[in-house]
Amino acid sequence: MILTLLALNAEVVLVSSDTNEKRIPLDEFLSNGKPLLANGQLISAVAIPLHAKTRCALERVARTKSSGSIVSLVVSAQLGQKKARNLRIAVYGASPAPKRFYEAEKGLLDDALTAASIEHCVSMIAAETEAVSDYLGSAEYRTAMAVTLTKRALNTLKKQIRQ
Repeated sequence: MILTLLALNAEVVLVSSDTNEKRIPLDEFLSNGKPLLANGQLISAVAIPLHAKTRCALERVARTKSSGSIVSLVVSAQLGQKKARNLRIAVYGASPAPKRFYEAEKGLLDDALTAASIEHCVSMIAAETEAVSDYLGSAEYRTAMAVTLTKRALNTLKKQIRQ
């Protein structure tokens, strides 16, 4: 769920004892994997800015279908005539905490999702990962899975673009 919210550019709405309301992007709220909640603050809502043409693709790899993900990824974009706009990529398992891959997204800001742009994006994913090895997979495996899952998700969205 966190990945989907990250990919949809969700904001956390915080209220404090002095009734001030504050909106923080979810990725900033979860920086370094720890929520930025000050004393006396509560989460009152999660705001998701949806667009009618927003589509998401979820990909994951796990030991079995019912086990937790080793690496999972959500890509969201606004699909239009021959292009994907506002593309966002959120990955879990290729870094110490769930995160957006901003550098990889930059190459696909307003793109038709060509084979070349997808290849460039996945090379950026490989460069941005900060995978850590554990009993479920090595850092190299997690990086390779992030690349593979990104390619799959982008190709899924590419098929949905109206030609």
